[in-house]
Amino acid sequence: MGVRCTTRSGRQNGAVQTLASRAPDSGRLPYLPGLDGLRAIAVLAVLVYHADASWLPGGFLGVEVFFVVSGYLITLLLLDEYERSGRIDLAQFWLRRARRLLPALYALLAATAVTAVLFLSDEVARLRGDLIASLAYVTNWYLVFTGSSYFDNLGRPPLLRHLWSLAVEEQFYLVWPLVVGVLLRSFGRRYDRIAGLLLGGVVVSTVLMIVGYSEADPSAVYYGTHTRASGLLLGAALALFWRPQALVRRARRPVPALGAAGLVAMVVLAVLHRVWDERTWALYHGGFVVIGVVTLVVIAAAVHPGSFLGPVLGNPVLRAIGVRSYGLYLWHWPVFVLTRPGIDLFWPTWQVTAFRVAWTVLLTELSYRYLETPIRQGALGRWFDRLRNRERRARRSLAAASVGGLALLLVAAGVATASSSPNAAAESLRQGLEAQRLQGSIGTTTVPTTLATAAGPGPTSTAAAATTTTTVDPLAALPPGKIAAIAWGDSVMLGAFTKLKETLGADSFVDAKEGRYLKDAVAPLTLLRDRGKFGQAVVIALASNGPVTAAQVGEVMAVLSGVPRVIWVNARVPGRAWEASNNDILAKALPSYPNALLLDWKRYGDGYPAWFYGDGIHLKPPGQEAYALLIRDFVIGKLP
Repeated sequence: MGVRCTTRSGRQNGAVQTLASRAPDSGRLPYLPGLDGLRAIAVLAVLVYHADASWLPGGFLGVEVFFVVSGYLITLLLLDEYERSGRIDLAQFWLRRARRLLPALYALLAATAVTAVLFLSDEVARLRGDLIASLAYVTNWYLVFTGSSYFDNLGRPPLLRHLWSLAVEEQFYLVWPLVVGVLLRSFGRRYDRIAGLLLGGVVVSTVLMIVGYSEADPSAVYYGTHTRASGLLLGAALALFWRPQALVRRARRPVPALGAAGLVAMVVLAVLHRVWDERTWALYHGGFVVIGVVTLVVIAAAVHPGSFLGPVLGNPVLRAIGVRSYGLYLWHWPVFVLTRPGIDLFWPTWQVTAFRVAWTVLLTELSYRYLETPIRQGALGRWFDRLRNRERRARRSLAAASVGGLALLLVAAGVATASSSPNAAAESLRQGLEAQRLQGSIGTTTVPTTLATAAGPGPTSTAAAATTTTTVDPLAALPPGKIAAIAWGDSVMLGAFTKLKETLGADSFVDAKEGRYLKDAVAPLTLLRDRGKFGQAVVIALASNGPVTAAQVGEVMAVLSGVPRVIWVNARVPGRAWEASNNDILAKALPSYPNALLLDWKRYGDGYPAWFYGDGIHLKPPGQEAYALLIRDFVIGKLP
C-alpha cells in the first residue's frame, strides 16, 4: 500500500542500495529501506486488527502511518524531479503510479467478482456499486454517500470496503502534483511558506473532522478525503526539509540521539495502537494528527544515514514484507471477509487465522512475483513489441488473454444483471423499530411539540423543528406505576423486539437501539429509577457493540441496586475482538452483586447457528423466539 520509492540504479544484481552506498554528490533520490520496514509494521497492524485480535484494538491506525509515508515519498519524488528538470512531467508521474497500482487492483477486482458470482449470489448486486467505485477510485465517498459503516455491519462486510484508503491515496496522487507545481511556481524555494500552507491544511482537515464527528457512528469522517488529509499533508511538509539526498551529503558521523528518538516514537505508536480503538473520542479530536506527528519522527530517524533505526527497520524480513505491503493490504480483506470464524469456518480460532494468513500470503506472492514486478519492469511493453513482430509466443498469450477476457465479460454481465435482495437482518431491525415506536421509547428527551404523542417522535422538517422544539416528559408514554419487567438492549434485542414484548407481556417495557453501548445506559436507567418504574426485573443486553469494563458494570448495578433481579445478557458477536473479553468481564464481575444473574447467550447461541442471519449476530424468527423465551425464564426465576 502506498508508494515504493526507487530509482533506475536503485538495485543492481538483486542487492539493495542503501543511503550510505550512494555517491555523496548524487542528486537522485536513494532507496529508503527503513521506510519499507515501517510499511511492513503498519500493514501487519492492519492485518491483526482485521483478524479481530483484542490485544490490538487500534491496528487500523496503520493506515494513518501509510498516509504519512505516502505524503512524504510522493512529495520527495515531485521535488526531486522539479529540481533536476525544472518541471514535473504529470503524464509520466501518473503513468508510473498506474503501472504500480492498477495491475494488482484489477486482478483483485476480477477475482472478487468471479468469487461473488460463483459462490455468493446474494452479494453480487451489492458488489456492483463497489466495483464501479473502486474502478473510479472513489470508494471512500461511495461508502459515505451510501451510509456504509466502517464499524457496524449487518451480515458480511463489503468485499471491497478496504479500498477506501487506496481511494484517498489515489485522489492525492491525482491532485497533489498539480498543487505542488502551483506552489513551486508561486513560492520557488521558499519552502517555509509552502510548509506553512500545508500545516494550515492540516488544521483545516482536523477541524472538519471535529465538526463532522458523530459519536453514534464516525464512519463519515473516518472515510472522508478532506478529514483524512492531515497525514498526507504532514508527510509532505516533512519532505520539504528532510531530504535524503541532502542528508547523505551532510552526514559525517552517527547520530544516536535521532535513532533513540525514532525508537521512542515507535514505542509511542505501539502504545496508541494498543489503547485507542475506533470509537475513541480523542482520536477524532486531534488524535490522527498525533499519530501523524509521531510517525514523522520515525520517518526522520529511518531515512537519516547517521541513525541506527534505518538499518534496523530495513532488515531483510521487514523489507520483504514492506515491498509486498500493497498486495498484502489488497488481498487480505476479501480473504478475511470470506473466512469469518464462527460463521464461515467453524474451526479453532488459531486454525482459522493460519488459514487466512496462508491464503493472503499466497495470493500476495503470486501477484507480486507474476503480475506487479513484471509490469513494473516493462513486461507489457515487451509483449506488445513481440505481438507487433508476430512472435508465436505473443500470439498464444493473446489467445489466452482473449479467453480470459471473455470469461470476465460473462462475469461482468452477471454482476450487471444481478438483482438485489432485501437484507433480512436489516428488515428485522426495521420491523422491531416500528413496533417500538408504537410502544414509545425514552431514548429522546427533546422532540417537536407538534409530534409529542404517545407514538413518539416522527419525521419533520428542520425549519419546523427549529421553531417548535420543546422539552417534554420522556416517560409520558409509559404506563403508570412500577413496570414488572424492563429490558434495555442493542440491535440484537431490537430485532427480537416483537417476540420479546409478546413473551414478557403487555405491561413490560422493552427499549432497544442499534449501536447502543453500556456506557450510555446509566442516564436513562437513572431516570427510570427516579420515577419509581423498576419492578421485579431489569434485563441489560449491551455487550455486543464494543468493549465493556467492570467499572461500567458497577455504575449500572449501582443504579439497579434496588431491583430484585437484574439479568445481564452476554455477547455472541463472532469475529468481534471484544466478545471474549466482555463475556469474561461479566462472568467475573456479576457474582459480586447478589441481585445479578448472567444469561450466557454466547453458550446458547453457539449451539444453534441456524438461529442467526449471515452476520452470526442478529436473529432469525426461531432465534428471536428462543432469545425471548430465555429472557422470560430468567425474569420469572425459571432458570434453564
